[in-house]
Amino acid sequence: FWSDTTPANELPPNWTPGAPSLAGFITLPGDGGEVVEMVPLGDSLLVYTQAAIYALTFTGNADAPMTLRKLPIAYGAAGRECVVEFQNRHFVVGLNKIYVHDTVTSLPVAEDRIENRFFSEVNDVTKTRIVQNTRTTELIVYYSAQDRYAAEKAVIWNATDDNWTFRSLPDVKCISYAATPTEGTAWPDMIQWNQEARRWNELSQKAEGFDLFYLNDSAFIKALTTTTADGAPISAYVERLGWDLDALMQEPTNTRKMIRSIYPQIQGSGELCCYVGFSNAPAGEVQWKDCVKVQLEDMPKTYKIDAIGHARYLAIRFEHNDIGSFRLSGMELDLIKSYHR
Repeated sequence: FWSDTTPANELPPNWTPGAPSLAGFITLPGDGGEVVEMVPLGDSLLVYTQAAIYALTFTGNADAPMTLRKLPIAYGAAGRECVVEFQNRHFVVGLNKIYVHDTVTSLPVAEDRIENRFFSEVNDVTKTRIVQNTRTTELIVYYSAQDRYAAEKAVIWNATDDNWTFRSLPDVKCISYAATPTEGTAWPDMIQWNQEARRWNELSQKAEGFDLFYLNDSAFIKALTTTTADGAPISAYVERLGWDLDALMQEPTNTRKMIRSIYPQIQGSGELCCYVGFSNAPAGEVQWKDCVKVQLEDMPKTYKIDAIGHARYLAIRFEHNDIGSFRLSGMELDLIKSYHR
């Protein structure tokens, strides 16, 4: 249901369908379910159900002011705030798929990576929410593994590096951008809405100095510049599971491999825990060995982590529970064939 055309910054004068008004309505086909989200992309407004996506496009024709077409995408969106526009595409969390699309093709960016874990952990995927970190190319999916609204977990996709990170959150109810308050600034000193001539979509979050904040019941936490919540460190980790390494070793899948040392390309501060794990199936339960602790400030000197583990499918986790931050860009392994049967 839409209104007649309206000058910028004015309320719609007419919602009644019929010429000469361009107001009108369209009924979606019944096979896709109820509308759960609507997000613009290019010249169209994309209408999401939980099973399908439709493009609503303005024509300017009084007889048919809008056209509706179903997109050739096999998925929909799980619920509200499960769709974000970035890089002329949409990043979407569906009922059983995490993907990006450009209205023509879709790419399941989490498949065979973190998708099974995410959907097995999340309590109610329809309550999942997404926010984009506009200062990077990261999409933050925050959710709860319990029956509640506050989110204690997040999975983050870096679109540039194409990697995923899980992170714990301090029972967050909302993640959003806002101007950072300065000391001594009172509400009457802030710019008033009637003094702002620009439209909402003309305000750049980067240019305006907006920052990303976590909001929970007790705090307003600046997200991009802190690694603590109420003084306690926020846990962060990066891991790789079900790693067969057969192409690297040029051996059959049933070959058992042994890691003797890890040479991480890593920077940061604080204490880091490195875990080596193993499983006998790609999606099997990982048996983790004890943490090998390293001090990130010492890594340029020590340059390696001695962590031994052997199995058909290997796993590695770097976990940071200290105050500070870390960045992992890659790693090399001291790897040999253990035995073969």
